[in-house]
Amino acid sequence: MIKLITPNNWKAYHVNSNEGIGTLYDRLFLEKVFDKVIKEYKIKSVVELPVVGMNGFCGLNCVHLAKKGIKVTIVDNDKKRLEIIAKMWKKIKLNAEFIYTKEFSKFKTRKKYDLVFSLGSLWFYNEKIILKKYNNLSNRLILILTHNPNQAIYGLWKKLEPSFFLKVNESLIKEKNFEKVLREELTNFELIKKEYVVNPPWPGIILTKKDIINLFRKKQEKKINKIKKIVLPDYINSYLSNPELKKKFNKFMLLEKMPVFLKKKWSHLTLWLLIKKQN
Repeated sequence: MIKLITPNNWKAYHVNSNEGIGTLYDRLFLEKVFDKVIKEYKIKSVVELPVVGMNGFCGLNCVHLAKKGIKVTIVDNDKKRLEIIAKMWKKIKLNAEFIYTKEFSKFKTRKKYDLVFSLGSLWFYNEKIILKKYNNLSNRLILILTHNPNQAIYGLWKKLEPSFFLKVNESLIKEKNFEKVLREELTNFELIKKEYVVNPPWPGIILTKKDIINLFRKKQEKKINKIKKIVLPDYINSYLSNPELKKKFNKFMLLEKMPVFLKKKWSHLTLWLLIKKQN
């Protein structure tokens, strides 16, 4: 079965285009966040870096923005991954600029973007270097989503995947630590919103048909044959905003309206929104 994505094992997520229903919920929720930000702050351009974060096909978090006419730039430090991402964007017939940088610390551009964005990626890297880049790249907003260590099942996640936590800077996502880093590194910005978000009633997992069959390998052959007929959501189709899928998933968006003390325990992510200070 596929493990949690990291900058080292990302290839396992790009072999096929299956995605789990939990990750699809994350993306539909993200669309709603983007829509609010676009409307309120008149966003015309966005840059995403880094791209490795939540489970799934990298580089597709900003597809919704591209469909809205926003100029999208994706920066990555892996040439092969960037090529695969670019091919997927071409396949869904949307435009974006793809920039390779060997090291994020050496990434340079004269461009300024209305929005700098990342989803669950900072703890894989030297966050201070990344945030220094954010400070210079954004002329308006910075939107960061981190994993929520206050979540009730976070401890279980650590027990199930201990090797994953050896590869990340877990102290970064602890709120007080992260807010301290934000204040130290993003000197031109101020935090205007912190919110616990993404509350699907199922895990955000990705399973191929082979994975599902392996889960039920001890069951009767008849049941396994039925599983083989399962049609899993496709990255491309879900990003083309299948109306029926959207309609079904939007019913669960009411979970985002639960009281803060509950959201803190059940939300998968913490959202941080910062705005550039006025001179």
